[in-house]
Amino acid sequence: MKKLTLVLAIVFAVTGVSSAYIETFDNNNANWVKVNNSAGTSLTPATWENGGYISITSSTFFGVQPGAVPNATAYGDMTAPAITVDTKVTGSASGNAQFFLGSGGTYYVSDATWAIANDTEWTTHSVALTEANFTRIWGSGSLASVLTNPTDIGIWFGGAFASGDGQLLLDNYGTVPEPATIVILALGGLGLFRKRLA
Repeated sequence: MKKLTLVLAIVFAVTGVSSAYIETFDNNNANWVKVNNSAGTSLTPATWENGGYISITSSTFFGVQPGAVPNATAYGDMTAPAITVDTKVTGSASGNAQFFLGSGGTYYVSDATWAIANDTEWTTHSVALTEANFTRIWGSGSLASVLTNPTDIGIWFGGAFASGDGQLLLDNYGTVPEPATIVILALGGLGLFRKRLA
């Protein structure tokens, strides 16, 4: 039993090191807002919901992020295998969402997008944090330099404003180890445990 406990502790320790930032909204809305246009005007606070997530009325907004634009808060080093978010839509809403990260006037958005209208139940969206998966839309810095000290993070709605009469629910935004990494570490640990039992 002690060996299994040690294996599990190692797995959690390794995955914990890779997790640089995660916003669970367990206590409040962390000052997150919806942004109605790229100039950063007409900010509307997100609503914190009991149960640990935020909700944002979906009618015409450009992005969802903490604080004002540009954001003066740094989130620490977000270098990690992947970035992730859980979203759900209640009511009618449309638009294609992407991750965005920025620092020092350089901004990146994920190439992968998702249609928020499909998220009728809680859905996890995740993208590996590599240059191949993100496009620089402003500035000249590398994605690696942005990740070491990002000042702007969130979800962007790209070429079109999201719209509709529903609400976008948002939870667990941040950088986490890829699920495959966790599985491999767990299987490797269990294999070691079984080998020592034999």
